[in-house]
Amino acid sequence: MRLEAIRKSNSTSGYVNSDLYRLLYKPSLYVTAYESLKSKPGNMTPGVDGGTLDGFSIKTIENIIDDMRSERFSFSRSRRVCIPKANGKTRPLGVPTPPANCTWIQPTFGIG
Repeated sequence: MRLEAIRKSNSTSGYVNSDLYRLLYKPSLYVTAYESLKSKPGNMTPGVDGGTLDGFSIKTIENIIDDMRSERFSFSRSRRVCIPKANGKTRPLGVPTPPANCTWIQPTFGIG
């Protein structure tokens, strides 16, 4: 699978992915990222618009890709919540809306 080859290359020190933007046009990237995240705890937390991963679909992916191709894509605000730390203090956490979760690409493929 091409995405596995990219993941392996990205784990190599000094590798520079010069085709990253082209990779963002591939629906399989978003499907793979969604599959790796959908069942993890906390990933159904609503974003600032109230949306969750539950409404993420092939049509959503097509819209994201179309917006990227036409240079209309932009990230929306994240909802900020404070979560408790072990020492009793809290730390801020940003909860993005599902389309903004294109940041899934970073942990999924080691990009960034």
